[in-house]
Order: sequence, then C-alpha cells, then structure tokens
Amino acid sequence: MIIQRDPQGDHYGPVALGAPDARTTKECIRLGVRLVKLAKRLSE
Repeated sequence: MIIQRDPQGDHYGPVALGAPDARTTKECIRLGVRLVKLAKRLSE
C-alpha cells in the first residue's frame, strides 16, 4: 500500500461537508495530479 498525501492540504486529504467549496475543489485537483504523477513513476 502506498499512501499519497498532500503536505499543503488537510491532514486527511480533501474533505467537504455538503457541496465542496473552491478550496476543497482545488485540493481535489491537486491530489489527482499528484496521484497521476505517482502512478506514472511506479509504472516506469
């Protein structure tokens, strides 16, 4: 298991209660980009 966290984000990753706000959306996008980069590195 590999845990991909975001050192600039919240402790548990992107969290939203109800509709996500702009900050949460930004964190989700940043996490997605980081996960794709990690997957590319692991598949090489």
